[in-house]
Amino acid sequence: MGAIVLDREAETETVELKLTMNTSSIDFGHEKMNEHAMASDIPDVQSFPNATYSGALVKFMDDRPTAVEGNLALHGVTKPVNLDINRFKCMEHNRTKKEVCGTDATASFNRDDFDITLGKNDGFLMYVNLMISIEADIAD
Repeated sequence: MGAIVLDREAETETVELKLTMNTSSIDFGHEKMNEHAMASDIPDVQSFPNATYSGALVKFMDDRPTAVEGNLALHGVTKPVNLDINRFKCMEHNRTKKEVCGTDATASFNRDDFDITLGKNDGFLMYVNLMISIEADIAD
């Protein structure tokens, strides 16, 4: 769930991105691992049922956004995490005839920065690749 505000009439274009992610929707593709995700070390969905991301556009290239600077709140910790926008396109939806915009954005972060340390002492990689895909209607 989220909201994007794109102000095309501003002298400098801006985007505000706010996302809420339900941490209980994590799927590792392995039922025992999914059950363990409820534990306090990855990412304790009982105590922290949501992760949030809020950011603002910082770069444009050829009238398209290319990066967002923002903060990720996860496991009770908030840290800066910046997104690279890989694709951004607006067009008329073929069925609704309303303008929609879609984007794919990525980032990497260290889960240890958010006090999620499972496997750290066993040599597990601590980074997480975050991939966000969004399609949004443009309000009239």
